Amino acid sequence: MKIPFLNWTEEQNFSDEAKSLFNESGECYKASAYRAALLFSFLGFQTVLKDRILESRTPKNYQSGEWSQLQNTLLEDDSWDATVIKIVNNKKKPIFSLNDDLINQYMYWKNRRNDCAHAKGNEIGDAHVEAYWLFLKSNSMKFRVNGSKEYILEQIKEFYDPNITAPNASINPLVSQIPHSIDRKDLQIFFQDLKDITADKNFNNFTLLDSNKSSVWFALLDLDYYPKEIIKFLILDENDSYAIELIDLNPNYVKNFQGESSFIRSMWNKFCSANDYRILLNLIKNNLIPPEELDECYTHMFNNVDSDLFSKKSNWEPFNELELEILKGTNFFNLFYTQAFKENRISGDFNWGNRNRYLVTKYIEEFQMDYDIALAIKNCEHKNYPPRYLNRWINDFFKQHSEIEDKYKELLLSGIPEELNIFE
Repeated sequence: MKIPFLNWTEEQNFSDEAKSLFNESGECYKASAYRAALLFSFLGFQTVLKDRILESRTPKNYQSGEWSQLQNTLLEDDSWDATVIKIVNNKKKPIFSLNDDLINQYMYWKNRRNDCAHAKGNEIGDAHVEAYWLFLKSNSMKFRVNGSKEYILEQIKEFYDPNITAPNASINPLVSQIPHSIDRKDLQIFFQDLKDITADKNFNNFTLLDSNKSSVWFALLDLDYYPKEIIKFLILDENDSYAIELIDLNPNYVKNFQGESSFIRSMWNKFCSANDYRILLNLIKNNLIPPEELDECYTHMFNNVDSDLFSKKSNWEPFNELELEILKGTNFFNLFYTQAFKENRISGDFNWGNRNRYLVTKYIEEFQMDYDIALAIKNCEHKNYPPRYLNRWINDFFKQHSEIEDKYKELLLSGIPEELNIFE
């Protein structure tokens, strides 16, 4: 069984060299060689810090030449470890954004490493190794080079420049660096800068999301390191349209907004596009709409959203059988039957009937024709303002399903007085 700490290191954006040292530490730990385990773990983290400095651009308070010279010292095998220790402990001209407590903790573990390396009298046991691993898991992300925010933003700009980055490149390696670079207290400013980078401001002077630059947001949501902070930013009044555009591009991500009931309700009350049915399905799958609000939401859909996803000829990806079963598990189709056929909404409001034409035939396919349905369809033909698109769609549907048309005529015959029988 693999040590949980090693599972954690595999998930981090550490270099192969650092991971190799951590793995060697794990092997020593399993062999009860605790001094060696702590020594290799410390060297692994030292390598992580060295890599971050070498990969970073010039931080605040440093000149580019001075920074290059310091980076060169980290390439010297005999002295790089001592140089990293000096850098961490440099409070006059800091490179990492660390408070005194964190520096003191780091120096404590440096001294325990020295106990191991120089066979000093202090006993080192498994508890020391495990405590150091907990220290790394809790604090490794806090060792960030000053000025990294600006560097990361510049890298993101370059990623979305087709002259620099190939169109099939993945942004995930870049996003995985963000926890190493951006402190939580700077996140809201960082997200605002990121919004500016990924915005399309040429649409009637409105700030909209550029769909070609949306991948960075999805990668951040997948990162699971800043989940609360990202959602907190996206649901701000000035950003909620941005959030809805992200969800519209990939409705699966609506699950990340669990617990944001006001945002969820506001969002479905604005549904007006056929693809919003896909978002609705994901809201239902993730139990994001309170049961007592579902009928209200469904009524909004019937009143405002085209039912295109219920047609196999849809320009969008149509609902599959499993997705239809999810809707059947709620009151969706029962409520539609009541409003469309019992209350004759399809004939009483031509816009309503046209909008829901695909849902009408899908209901008939799934639940069969009955007299109320047949009568409501018949009524559509005799209105001053008939739902022409619905009537045309039903006629085409009957041509493809002659047995359903026969059932339709049979039901009407059984319920209409003989002197009004139009089929004889």
